[in-house]
Amino acid sequence: MHHMKSKRVALLGVFGKQNLGNECTLQSQIKYLKNAPLDIRYCIICPEPEIVSCQYKAAAFPLSLADDDASFGSAESISTLKRIARIGRKIYRNHIADFKNSFRTLKNIEMLMIVGTGVLESPDVSNPRWPFTLLKWCLAAKMRNTRISFVSIGSGPVENYFSKVFMRIMFALSDYVSYRDRISKTYMRNIEIDTHRHPVFPDLAHDIYETQREQKGHALEYIGFGIMDYRGPRSSNLQSDSIYREYLNKNIVFIQWLIERGYRIKIIYGDARYDSDVRDDLRRLIVRRELPENSIDYSSASTVPQLVNELAELDIVISPRFHNLILSLNQLKPVISLSYHGKHSSLLEKFGLSRLTINLDDWVVDQLQNKFMEVESNFGSYRERILETTSRLKLLLDRQNGYLNALLCQASAAI
Repeated sequence: MHHMKSKRVALLGVFGKQNLGNECTLQSQIKYLKNAPLDIRYCIICPEPEIVSCQYKAAAFPLSLADDDASFGSAESISTLKRIARIGRKIYRNHIADFKNSFRTLKNIEMLMIVGTGVLESPDVSNPRWPFTLLKWCLAAKMRNTRISFVSIGSGPVENYFSKVFMRIMFALSDYVSYRDRISKTYMRNIEIDTHRHPVFPDLAHDIYETQREQKGHALEYIGFGIMDYRGPRSSNLQSDSIYREYLNKNIVFIQWLIERGYRIKIIYGDARYDSDVRDDLRRLIVRRELPENSIDYSSASTVPQLVNELAELDIVISPRFHNLILSLNQLKPVISLSYHGKHSSLLEKFGLSRLTINLDDWVVDQLQNKFMEVESNFGSYRERILETTSRLKLLLDRQNGYLNALLCQASAAI
């Protein structure tokens, strides 16, 4: 009897950095690999391989060997010859050795999967270094005869010239590309990438954790309020500190309004590394404004299962974090999106709820209060709509998994 050879897959992404949205995307793709009708062995390529290997009990390899320190020292501190030698070592480490690492890691790998997330979104692509890192992996994959797939990725907008060039090349090298929404596909088409063979499928996180179908038997009482380190549409904004303070003050006013209406609040987040500082700043403001602390709880989630357990207790979720919204929708929680990117409105448009999106750049508290009262009035019908849509999105992801299975079989035959 012929024994089917194992398929070997490498999952690449920004994992292990405490961004719970990225982690739930990775977990969804691991779930697919484990349930696929193929014998698949996988490894993970990421910035924090030690953390990821321990967490997922899988082989993990560094995404890059490049040195994050871009400074070469001042002319006063080192001689010209030493300066040239240092630059030469940095070029070798950041490019040549980095490529050799990619080529070595992909030995015997049949498919390189760049896994979901906003892997090509701003501000990551505003610096061409990140697209160039991905391009090196794609070039190494082609030299290894490894298939390349970009699976349900988020992208754009892209303004940097070199980022555009690198992205055009890596998409031309790819065997499969899908986007998580139409706006990502539009962004890529706008930088002259041929997208006519690139399908749109849901975000991978729609296929993780079971949907809670039971309607709660009590009145609405527990609201999830999401936060993030928001400092304006551009992180380099000179007024970023004042924008951040104004953002926190608006949060306080809205939270106080919810408490006055008899609600209990849970402050939630999606990035344990960045948002925990925002949580602490907000908590200090709450104490200073003398809001009743017994009406406010604070998330301590550092893993996706912990976050999902917290979301399960809530009735309505308001958040600027994209995957907080998806994980809440998976559990039939009506949501209001505080949007800083077109992906938010694209997400809620799938559910027929795009009007529950508020632009984070210019929102006012009255606007959010009105949206909240709309959700209160339509809670039951919104839950039914969410249930219908989440079931459909899971079927679409099953279809994409079928395409990936077929591509993996082809990859096995080609090697």
